[in-house]
Amino acid sequence: IQYCDYPFDNHKVPFPVMRDQLGEAKGTAFSFGLAVTLFAMVPIVNFLVMPVAICGATAMWVDKFRPKLGARSNLSGQ
Repeated sequence: IQYCDYPFDNHKVPFPVMRDQLGEAKGTAFSFGLAVTLFAMVPIVNFLVMPVAICGATAMWVDKFRPKLGARSNLSGQ
């Protein structure tokens, strides 16, 4: 949830909506989190995990969640 929060927050999606959307895509969210956790345990690689995880979460947003929630960011009129 932590790394997925960056793209969701950039599009002004509230936390409860993000949690529900990640719950609907449980397999994708769980496998992403598991991969990030495993790579974070590897010495030296763990320095690169954070920026790569944010990029991966943004790519996941674009592929899976933007078609459903992308219009939501335009509701604020900004």
